[in-house]
Parts: sequence; structure tokens; C-alpha cells
Amino acid sequence: MAKAQEWNNTAIHYYQQSLKLYTNETSKNKVRLAMIAPYRRQKKYNTALRLARWVTKHAEKKGELGNLKNSYSSLGNVFYNLSQADTFSIKWVDSSLHYHRKSIELRKKHFPHTQAMAYYNSSFAYEAISPDSAIHYTKLALQQPHLEAYHKALYNIRLAQIYYKKKAFKTGKHYLSKTQKIHYQDLNLQNMYWFYRAMIALFQQNIREAKQGFNKYDSVISLLRNNAQNMADQKGLTEMIREDYQDACNAAMQMYKHTKNEVYLGLINQYKIKKQQASKKYIRTHLLIEKQDSLLLSKVYSTTESRMTKPTLETQLSNENTQRWIFWGIMTILIMLGGIVWWYQLQQKQAMPPPVEQPQLIITNQKLNTKLLSSLAEQNEFEKILSLLNTNLGNDTLKHYTQNLPNDVTLSAQEKVYLKLLSEGFSQWEIGQMLNKNKRSIIEWDKKLKQKLNKVQ
Repeated sequence: MAKAQEWNNTAIHYYQQSLKLYTNETSKNKVRLAMIAPYRRQKKYNTALRLARWVTKHAEKKGELGNLKNSYSSLGNVFYNLSQADTFSIKWVDSSLHYHRKSIELRKKHFPHTQAMAYYNSSFAYEAISPDSAIHYTKLALQQPHLEAYHKALYNIRLAQIYYKKKAFKTGKHYLSKTQKIHYQDLNLQNMYWFYRAMIALFQQNIREAKQGFNKYDSVISLLRNNAQNMADQKGLTEMIREDYQDACNAAMQMYKHTKNEVYLGLINQYKIKKQQASKKYIRTHLLIEKQDSLLLSKVYSTTESRMTKPTLETQLSNENTQRWIFWGIMTILIMLGGIVWWYQLQQKQAMPPPVEQPQLIITNQKLNTKLLSSLAEQNEFEKILSLLNTNLGNDTLKHYTQNLPNDVTLSAQEKVYLKLLSEGFSQWEIGQMLNKNKRSIIEWDKKLKQKLNKVQ
């Protein structure tokens, strides 16, 4: 309940209490996975990453697929957060995509009813490098059967968010209108809905609707602030409000430069005031948290100092000498061990036979060998690519499309490769990366293939 209300410290407290009560590691790992979300909200990414890696290592060793699928998703989410914090490093995006792909593959085989949230999480990792792929995976999440009303609203708002960032405001508003029909009581969903509705209205030069949207947004924020139980949660909430009004300020400034309409200047001043108010509340809560922490630390130090006796000068000198001897003894042992390991590795290298070249496989650990695919595609060897894909992935998906084709309609090897990869769940952007083709070529393949399949229908 505390986690649902985003009382992060309270949720972590109760999870830590339950960890003490459980005796088996499988149950403890479920609790550790649940703790990752509150730590992510508090931006304690190192702690969240350590928990996710611990669970992944244990689940892979013991074959606990239920915990493993969730730990893969958690690792993907934490690496996405790290990519947002460190925008100059592409390695976080690669790691996020890697673990989300592993989560999707595992869920396809063993937990097909849980695929929707895995697709939704993947959309965030793709957003920075390929917004079209982010849309593709969010739509896949919406196509899953037996979705609850909450998840339908969440995925539609996510599509509206991506289209808003692509400046496709009409399409974004279309998906927001779909969420309006779904009845929900979640304050976080309402918060996202009204914010993006107001921002889209702002760019569509609908000032009245934008003001109404931000007024609704403010009322939801006041409810969320009343629900916040402790200072840390209030600090995170005010930081979010400050960032949102900074985005609104920038949007209003863009519209003023575009239209030279002084109404937008009034909006800029209004949003600046709200951003400053949020900044003051953020600073106030931050100072209160620091004060509470310093009081707690002072109590801890006072109790420890009262228990400790003051050492004499002789004992201090003897302790320093023993510490020095221990240090040099450990260093000597480490140097000797390093020399032994180096000598052993040298002997092993001399005794080893020359390496035998192994044939390159199309699939390694359920991951496509993109170098081999791209090199074959450059030589137009699509027949070889198709045979490799059929050998390692099966040809059931292609049979579904080709068994009913009439005699006058035939698919080329290139079109079969594209159709095969598309039916396996890869987006157009991913297929282009695998086959080393640009976006225009992939779009032309897709257009020709749809024309042929439409003739059959």
C-alpha cells in the first residue's frame, strides 16, 4: 500500500522488516525485487542495481524463472534511469535494451500473460535512439489480451507522450482521448494525463484548454502532496513539479517566438512563478532532511564516544606499529601470489595448442549475430540468411503467410527475410540495424510486402 502511494521510505521500511522474517532465498528475492522501484524513485540507482544483480545471479543459478523475468526487467529499467542521468554514455542504453530483450524472450516462452509490461518497459529504452521502435513496442503492449483498465490507460498515455515528443500533437491527442473513456482513480495516471493534455493544447495554440489542463494538473498535485507521508517523498514530488513547469515555460517561450502573441508571455510568467514556488519547497524539504540526518548522526556519535575509553600514548604507538607490520606482511603475500599466478598462466599458454577456428553461428545465447547478417545482406545473399533463420528460429511463422499464396503472387527471399524478422517481434529500426539498411529501404520493403499481402486478402 505504501509503494502504491509512493511513500518510498515507508515502503522500504516494511520490505526490510519482511526480509528479516522470510527464511528461504526465493521469497527474499521477491521482496528485493519489490524494493527496487522505491529506490529508483529516490534516484538511489546503485542500491537498485545491486539488488537486481543479486536476484539475477541467484535466479539464474537456481533456475527460478519467475524471479528471473522480473529481475531482467528491473535491470533494464535501472540502466534506463542511468542513461537519463548520464546522457553522454551510450553503454547504459545498450545494457537496458539487452536486458529488456532477455525479459521479453523469457516471457514469450514461459509467461505469455506478462508480456505487456515488458513491452511497455522496452519502449523507454528505445525512445532516445528510435521513437518509432518505442511506439512499436507500446502498441504491442496494447495488443496483449486481458488488459486491465489501468494498463490500457497507462499504455495510451505513453503513446501520447511519445507522439508529443515527436511533435505529432494531433496523434498524441487522439491517444489521450482514448484514456478519457477508461474510468480510473489513480492519481499518477491523472497527473500524466492532464500534463500532456495541457502541453499538447499549448502547442496547438488552444490557450483555454491549456489553462484548464494545468489547473487540473495543479489540483491533482495538491492531492499527491497531501498523500506524501514523509519529507523524502515530498522532496521528490516538488522536484518533479519543478521540472514539469520548466518544460511548460520552454513550450510557452517557443510559441511566443513563433507567434509573437503576448498571451504566451503571461503564461511564461505564470509558469515561472509556479516553478519558483516548487523550487522553494524543494529547498525547504531538502534542508529539513539534512537537519534530521545531522541530528540522527550526532546521537549515534555521542553514544559511541561515551562507550569508548580514551587510549593512552603507549597503546596508540603499539597499535600503529602492529598496523604497519600487518600492512607490509599483506603486501608481501600479495606480491608473491601475483608472481605465482603469472608463472602459472605463462606455463599454461606455452602448453596450449593453437586455437581452432570455429564456424560462426547465427544465434548465440538467443541473440542474433548482426555482423554475419549484415555481411550477407551486403552481398545480397538473402537465401542464405533465410535458411539460417529457418534453421535456428523455425519456419512456422513464414508458413502462416505463404501457405495460402496463389500462383501469381510470389515473395522474394529479401521479402521473406523481412517478414520473418518482423513476425519474430523485431521493429523496423532493429531490422535495419541487423541488415545494415537505411530507414528508406526498410519502408520500401514494407510497402511492397503489404501490397502483395493485400492482393491475397
